[in-house]
Amino acid sequence: MADLDKKDFSTSKNPFKRFAAFCAEHKKGCFAFLVVVIVLGFMFGTDYIRRNKEAEEVRKKYELYKVPEYQKVDISGMVTPKESKQYAYPEDNSLSDVSVENGQEVNAGDLLFTTKDNSVVDQINSLKSQLSSLNSQKVTASKNNSDASVIASINSQISSVESQISSLNSRAYVKNTAPFAGKVYINDQNSEDMSKSFISLVSNEFYMKGYVSENDLSKIQIDQTVSLKVGPTSEKMTGRVSFVSDRPTSDKTKDMKENLSYYDVYVTFEKQENLVNGYHVAADLEIVSNEYTVPSTAVIKNGSEAYVMKNLDGILKKQTVTIVKEAKNTVTISANLEPGDQILKAPDKTMKEGDTIPKEALKDKSTKVDSEDLKIPDVDGNIEEDK
Repeated sequence: MADLDKKDFSTSKNPFKRFAAFCAEHKKGCFAFLVVVIVLGFMFGTDYIRRNKEAEEVRKKYELYKVPEYQKVDISGMVTPKESKQYAYPEDNSLSDVSVENGQEVNAGDLLFTTKDNSVVDQINSLKSQLSSLNSQKVTASKNNSDASVIASINSQISSVESQISSLNSRAYVKNTAPFAGKVYINDQNSEDMSKSFISLVSNEFYMKGYVSENDLSKIQIDQTVSLKVGPTSEKMTGRVSFVSDRPTSDKTKDMKENLSYYDVYVTFEKQENLVNGYHVAADLEIVSNEYTVPSTAVIKNGSEAYVMKNLDGILKKQTVTIVKEAKNTVTISANLEPGDQILKAPDKTMKEGDTIPKEALKDKSTKVDSEDLKIPDVDGNIEEDK
């Protein structure tokens, strides 16, 4: 019966049953085979772990730190006319004539409106009455063959009155012209609020009026290039900083923090197309600098010299640096580096310029940085130092 069972197992289509049948007949051979498999598995497993450990040690020894992009300062603002002028309702003067229409484009020097000084007009009318009376007196004197001295006196008075009228005529009507080219907006002329302007003149040239906090003020310089996103479509434009105030702005927005002061910054647009008065503008100003904050372990000090080891296509290059500021885990350096350059995070003095970086160290391109070793800049670009 046992022989029949062995035969059935050996002819079974199930490979495990066939193997069991073989092992039942060759117990010593199967045991030796299993021992060999286990030993080989242990040896290969141990070697794999060892090689991985060695590769990890190499990667750690040659771990790379990527120099971050240049810091950016955010500037919020609005499209603002370069020039604007408000014309208040005439008080002592009365409006005589409006020479423009609402929304009309005008050039510098174009007539906008004319005002009349009623007090001066009253004086002119009074003088004209005097002049009429004097002319009548002159006619009467001529008819009566009055003495020549009488007529000469009347003529002198007529000349004086005419001179006064001529002088007053230049003040009676005032022509108001546009001081610059732009668009005219005519406001409600029937308004009872006389303090409001009845005509606004807005230039066709615009700039961005923005603001920055006290944390970023020292980073802004005249003529810096700014990347802009304008209006509801976020149209991309460029501009240049044209003005930086040193006095806190009186304007307040919901984005401003209560514990910070803010300062006006003006940006000139490189082109004027598609700009609309009042459009919101978001600006990014890239602060180009040769100062970088890196892990303290990345800088090697050798006497008065300080340097980092830069990855140059898999070859180490010694890059001399100047230490600007040191913190517990970071150091700010001044160096001839560029954003995106890779330096060793923790080199040692045995490494020399020209050494080849092992391939194992170059496999991981992520250049991860332990947040415990290097503080990440906050939204304002500041790095919190350990107290």
